[in-house]
Amino acid sequence: MINKKTPLLVVIHGPSGVGKDSVINQLIKEPNIRRAITTTTRLPRKNEKNGSDYYFVTQSEFEKQIQNGNFIEHAQVYEDLKGLETQELQRCIAAGGTTIIRTDLQGAKFWRTLSGKIIIILLTLEESLLRERLRARGSETTLQLEKRLAKAQEEQALSDLNNYVILNPEGQLTSTITTIKNIIRTEEQKTTREKHQEEFEDFFT
Repeated sequence: MINKKTPLLVVIHGPSGVGKDSVINQLIKEPNIRRAITTTTRLPRKNEKNGSDYYFVTQSEFEKQIQNGNFIEHAQVYEDLKGLETQELQRCIAAGGTTIIRTDLQGAKFWRTLSGKIIIILLTLEESLLRERLRARGSETTLQLEKRLAKAQEEQALSDLNNYVILNPEGQLTSTITTIKNIIRTEEQKTTREKHQEEFEDFFT
């Protein structure tokens, strides 16, 4: 596996309901993979824990962090604010290995602009199945559901933004995770990876 001096940053994004959290929660069970936890003003969903799934804060707390320059990137995602604190990413990089950043389309564009060395993965699903998942989740109004489906179409249209595009169909979570693990293993073993340490340090320290 990769050593602490050669970090790998993997950005995972995709439409609401595609299963990003389910995938990431399985990936981080690996000893050399960790998640950079996003800060959000969104209320926790059932079974979500502060400091594990997200850092849940109030609107005023988030805005104060913006004023203090604490975020490496932040954006409004639907009705909520989300961002990644610089110190959170620094903590993950310092630990070595692979750091996974969970984000949306805006975030994926930011990370791609920042560095071509960052691996970006789009998790996707056929629209009919995605609609079914969102309805089953029951946490969105009809208007919110349509907004999320429209955003999913936009993400699909910009698929060339990504290094990899992976389908995550119902009942195939294990296969999806295996595919991503293989991608991480392949990227870690590239001899050019060792040259990226100084670049990441310039960005995040």
